Amino acid sequence: MRVLAFAIGEHRLGLPAEYVSSVGRGEHSPSGGSGQSAVQEYNLCRAFGAASSEGLRAINCEWNGQAIRLLVDHIVGLVDLDDQTLAVWPSMLSGINLFYALGMADTKMYLLLDLSQIETLKPRA
Repeated sequence: MRVLAFAIGEHRLGLPAEYVSSVGRGEHSPSGGSGQSAVQEYNLCRAFGAASSEGLRAINCEWNGQAIRLLVDHIVGLVDLDDQTLAVWPSMLSGINLFYALGMADTKMYLLLDLSQIETLKPRA
């Protein structure tokens, strides 16, 4: 499975690459053009209580027709997770619904972000 890997503090996360439309600097938020709904922006560093660096990076993606912009510390790049190491989210962590699986690549573990749950976070004001 190919994911766009990114970091929040020291934590490595991933998002399936097919949902990502672009990445870049987090300086200014794109607006929804005429006929489009506004882009929902989420600062994952703030949401997870991690100290963020000065230059946040943005991941622009789409989920169910909604444009979403995620602000993160660092974009690692595209990573191919070993399908044999993919594991469903452990039931003992079911209260943490922002993730749906764990994956491994090389010696790093990635938490896979569940975009269907992103609205449980507060959009950036």
